[in-house]
Amino acid sequence: MQAFAIARLLLVFIHLVAFAVALGCVLREDAKLLSHQPLDRDSLRTAARLTPGDVPRLR
Repeated sequence: MQAFAIARLLLVFIHLVAFAVALGCVLREDAKLLSHQPLDRDSLRTAARLTPGDVPRLR
């Protein structure tokens, strides 16, 4: 029973980390959209690659 509880807590922790990574990418790119500097295409590509990989893990 204790192993099952630890496995569930680990799963919740992994979901929280995935959510934090996705949220960080979104907030970083939103901040860049609001800034006066031109957009960096490489940074947008990196965020686009990271975020879709994390979203399905949350379901």
